[in-house]
Amino acid sequence: MAESKLSPALQSTWRGDPMRHWIIAIVLLLVPGLAGGFVLDGLQNNDTLKECLVKSNVVIAASVADQPQGVPGAEKESYLLNLIVDDVLFENNLLPRNLVPKKNSTLQFVLPKGDEASLNQGDRLIVLLKVGYSKLPYYEFSDQRFGIQKYSDSLAASIKKAYQEKNVIKFGGEVKKGQAFEKQVREDLFFRLISQESGWTISLGSKTDPQNNFASVVTPPYHGINSLDIQGWHLRNSDNTGPNEVGPKNVNAPQELREFSFVLSDADYDKAFDALSKMLWSYSYSDKEVKAAEEIQEKLSKGEGRLTIRNWTGNNLEAGKQAGMDSITFDVELDFP
Repeated sequence: MAESKLSPALQSTWRGDPMRHWIIAIVLLLVPGLAGGFVLDGLQNNDTLKECLVKSNVVIAASVADQPQGVPGAEKESYLLNLIVDDVLFENNLLPRNLVPKKNSTLQFVLPKGDEASLNQGDRLIVLLKVGYSKLPYYEFSDQRFGIQKYSDSLAASIKKAYQEKNVIKFGGEVKKGQAFEKQVREDLFFRLISQESGWTISLGSKTDPQNNFASVVTPPYHGINSLDIQGWHLRNSDNTGPNEVGPKNVNAPQELREFSFVLSDADYDKAFDALSKMLWSYSYSDKEVKAAEEIQEKLSKGEGRLTIRNWTGNNLEAGKQAGMDSITFDVELDFP
């Protein structure tokens, strides 16, 4: 999933959680005119609405708690927006419950200066969020078109209807060490878990060229730890003396929730692979070639996937060793464009 070109990203504190998690978030702007940098036209079109919702896994209705205030001492002019969660309009059923904002909890956002003129205490908003978990829970959106929307019953109803009409495939399974998992999800598209020494790799691909992982070319980061690789040590602390938890021994790696994007065909895989090569080794190409590659990546039709580890058993679960996995029980949800 490409990083957002919006700047700055929104920072949020989840006060409804006793741990007061720090969260990164970008919220959705669903009609033009609310904030110049976050305008998205045409959301009354149901197809466009469904396209916008495909990456979100939580939708909330919220009220502005107090009049937005400027952030003193900030490098760039910005303001604080405190929202009280009135209702959760939608939540993905694969999302761990502790990551879903609670009713009456408070979310605090830092937004660019200028947008606060459109918001007043008591205003109701609809906020579409993508929730994930790495070192700490976070909210984010990677699409530069998204922002926030003032609440209306008709828009809330449209969102619920659009979610009901999403093209979604859900399934679950269990796999043991040394075993692979494969499930056909479309005529020539297969979901796979490929066995590795200490876990598995998430892969989507065709029957004819299974080595082409349709997710690997559109799921960043492309260097280092990636959500496609499921390893036992990801879920253990840094010295392997216990589970991975918030604190000084935390391992900054994807946890039970694994989110990824994927292209839909071998032809698009080839396009994405070629474009990504130019993006990663840009020093070998002209600026024009790199920009064209970025546009190809952006325009490719993509699905969004989530794998949730429900249970797992491991090996080498002791200090000084690298933890591996003996088995996992999991659920998968694939959203198609």
